[in-house]
Amino acid sequence: MFQFADRASQVSQRKFLWRRRIELAFLVAAAVCALIPNESVYFASQVIPGAILAGLLFLAAGVLETSVVTIQPERSWYQGRALAESIKTLAWRYAVAGEPFGQDGGATDALLLGRFQQIVDQFPGLRTLPNAAIDSEITPWMRSTRNEPLAERRNVYANARIGDQGRWYAQKAEWNRRRAYIWGAGTLILQFAGAVAAFARGFKFESLDLLSVVAVLSTVAVAWLQIKQHATLAESYGVAASELSAISESLPTQDDESAWARFVDQSENAISREHTTWRAKRA
Repeated sequence: MFQFADRASQVSQRKFLWRRRIELAFLVAAAVCALIPNESVYFASQVIPGAILAGLLFLAAGVLETSVVTIQPERSWYQGRALAESIKTLAWRYAVAGEPFGQDGGATDALLLGRFQQIVDQFPGLRTLPNAAIDSEITPWMRSTRNEPLAERRNVYANARIGDQGRWYAQKAEWNRRRAYIWGAGTLILQFAGAVAAFARGFKFESLDLLSVVAVLSTVAVAWLQIKQHATLAESYGVAASELSAISESLPTQDDESAWARFVDQSENAISREHTTWRAKRA
């Protein structure tokens, strides 16, 4: 279920972002069409080719916008990611005997399968779930890890879950921070270029009307920043990485199954909280 939900989320994300990229490119191209001279030997005198091309590009952008509104690939993106992360946190809780799947509890397999089913029922519109029986979701690795001594489970969880997740958040925070800086600087440059183009046009230093093109480019840059939310993601991922680092420092060293189960519960709640915040901001 995790693999299918993760794949559905990634495919829907790519579809959504590519639709947005092409739509914004069409809008820029429509603005460039305004620079085409009105007079042309290939067209009748009453036809303005630049305006016609711009109209066709606007129509194409409208078709893409309609597809985004009707198909709503971002909804499958969010739902797939939410389902994948929910399954992932339950799998880790079970594998390392965290709450509510502590080693002193009975019927843990039935409890886990029931939680899986509850999560699946929350996403009836996600049509990419496999048809395999839900009880096959408990993998041999999950069972073998669960049967390991506490010291081994603690080592696996510290490295493969907390450490791996913390590194992922730290890398993503830095990546989004760089993208936010690059796009922010580019937007600022375009806005200054727009001012120069406006003054050049106003004082008749330049006959070619570049103002509309620069204005659209600047608007597109701002729109892309709003779609990607680099600054917001950099901040939230940075906070999550710091929180996971603190959790790693507080890793219990005593062989106490009850304390360990509570620690795993707190750790998974912290990871889930970041994802819930991401989903709420995106929605």
